[in-house]
Amino acid sequence: MAGADTCFWKVSGNGNAGAAIRPHQGIGDLDYTDERTVPTKVGKYPATRIEAPLGAEYMCHVVISVSASSSVQVVATMPANTIDTAAACDRATKTAELIAPKLP
Repeated sequence: MAGADTCFWKVSGNGNAGAAIRPHQGIGDLDYTDERTVPTKVGKYPATRIEAPLGAEYMCHVVISVSASSSVQVVATMPANTIDTAAACDRATKTAELIAPKLP
């Protein structure tokens, strides 16, 4: 999430979630080549869910496409000793759903 304004939340003993505001980077500018991506929708915005990026099965990203050239990247993790991608994606999606109504 380098180069973006970020905010992180820690879930005591159970991973975390974070969001990166990318006013000058759309989903096409982020490198998710060869990743498992799923088109989705968050609020009124198109979005992309990236399941287990870089093979990290305890992690999930949801990128909200605010425009072609701007996005919000939500990253959620479970404890690193788990392989619960579904739980990480559920956390990322719920976090993205909290953020979407506040976007333009």
